[in-house]
Amino acid sequence: MSGSMRFPRSQDSRPRRREHGDLRPKAAKPSPPGGTRKGQDMDHRKFFDAMFAKVDARDADQFADCFTDDGSFRFGNLAPVHGRSQIRDFISGFFDSIGGISHRFENCWSIGDEQAFCSGEVTYVRKDGSELTVPWATVSRFEAGRLSEYLAYVDPSQLYAPAEAATV
Repeated sequence: MSGSMRFPRSQDSRPRRREHGDLRPKAAKPSPPGGTRKGQDMDHRKFFDAMFAKVDARDADQFADCFTDDGSFRFGNLAPVHGRSQIRDFISGFFDSIGGISHRFENCWSIGDEQAFCSGEVTYVRKDGSELTVPWATVSRFEAGRLSEYLAYVDPSQLYAPAEAATV
């Protein structure tokens, strides 16, 4: 078998019918304040639209409130930050180091209520007024409608370089 793997096929290859349980969708129960119930579809796109509005406004308190008390946040290749207050301090320092920020949201894929994968572009405004636009992607885990883990994959390595050097 050059280059491909074959799996033996059973003699009866018809799809099997499940014998146990009712597979019909159940009616959704109302969400508790600030979260979702297990099994109810969370609108991740709506969550991230609201979160990025807070980020683009450079509101560190509101961004940190998107996380669980013990949530973790990893930005680029930096070490993860754990806990809402440490996340607030980290992002506040980052916001103070830039002149502005703007996200363009392209895609969001959800796996149930607990996981989402998103992508887009972010434009950073440096303190000198010059701009840097780079792609980003995120991997997120949720608990009760808040981020328990947020991994932001972005390359901000040129953000603090002089504008002329960043065009290379």
